[in-house]
Amino acid sequence: MSVIKVLIYCMNFPPDAGSEGQLLQDLSDSLQKTCEVDLTVVCASVSGNTRKMLMLSESPSGVKVLRLPVPIYDKSRKAKRVLGILSYFLKASWMTGKLGDFDLVLAFSEPPILGGMLGVMARRRLNCPMIYDIQDINPEQALAIGCGGKHLLRLMRCLDNQSLRSADRIILAGDEQLETIRKRKVTTPVTVIHNWADERIRPIEREDSRRKAFLREAHLEGCFVFAYSGNLGLYYGLASLLEVIRMFPEERARDGRPVKFLFIGAGAKEAWMRDYVRRNHMKNVVFLPYQKKEDLSVSLSAADVHLCPSAPGMTGISVPSKIFGILAAGKPVLGIMNPGSDARKIIERTRSGKCVSPGDSRAIARLIRWFFRTATDRELREMGRRGRRAMEREYRKEQSVMRYMETMRDVYTA
Repeated sequence: MSVIKVLIYCMNFPPDAGSEGQLLQDLSDSLQKTCEVDLTVVCASVSGNTRKMLMLSESPSGVKVLRLPVPIYDKSRKAKRVLGILSYFLKASWMTGKLGDFDLVLAFSEPPILGGMLGVMARRRLNCPMIYDIQDINPEQALAIGCGGKHLLRLMRCLDNQSLRSADRIILAGDEQLETIRKRKVTTPVTVIHNWADERIRPIEREDSRRKAFLREAHLEGCFVFAYSGNLGLYYGLASLLEVIRMFPEERARDGRPVKFLFIGAGAKEAWMRDYVRRNHMKNVVFLPYQKKEDLSVSLSAADVHLCPSAPGMTGISVPSKIFGILAAGKPVLGIMNPGSDARKIIERTRSGKCVSPGDSRAIARLIRWFFRTATDRELREMGRRGRRAMEREYRKEQSVMRYMETMRDVYTA
């Protein structure tokens, strides 16, 4: 069988810390190694040098990456963020057709709405089939957090519906997202492929010297740690979560350890969160930047319990990929998400943690207290072990990569 030349659009790609980019790097490296595809990724380079365009081959897989320079922007500043997104969209549109011939286009929903539009334009110019890979469904996601005016949201839906109908296949990250797409009355075939964790993430025992060193450097040695690791963004109800955390200023766990809350990552809400913690003198909260991928086993295993929150109204819109990293690290999960959401179903089915609905501060506080005051060490360890077993059985990267390869082959040969 001939090698399939695939053109991929995704604004984020490592070293950018965006979750879509991290997912795409894992996926593209694995696909390229099959020798069945030849991949070219068109992404943004937030370097500050808006004139330089860099083409390089990523080692060792050989994926070709075209980085389009866009202005440096702070995700917490909406105007500059929009400028960066539009810059990438316009430059990627201009480059389409100048990169040679391709057999297939894979467009990710990053940036929202515009990612799908890039795929549609490439499909027409290159006269080849297109797959639209949607990680977060918009404008439903924006609507859930009250972002955007009525007319803008209507325009976004109209444009995205065009992308959905023009695609030859849609890939979604969760089953509940399928119901959301069906409400749009779209007839394009849909394939659901779940995300995965970095395969280097492994459980690390409590007495491991690397774990101890991490906690010591974070000033969390000897503490009962609740951790949130990932994007400090708009879609996770982080403001409400901090209000709940404020209820536990000087609590101790059942074994006497001080209770602390660790936030690892960056994003649009980070500055606001740090300011809130500072203004309210919350000494029980610690912030750390994103950790290197090779250190994720240590940082994820440092927690006693992981927080996996979602804003109200996100069911069928987004599947927080952080859940797979938590399962891989073998840690219990405190899920704050609506009943019926994909991530909550995973937690409840695997019995890897406990869940509560967002928006109910008292219920969230009760569940937090249950984890540090009532749950035994044995219960927490068993939750983590069940999650790890489920990840090994159902959510391995090679399973999802195989589904992607099969989908690409089906669309290409159709």
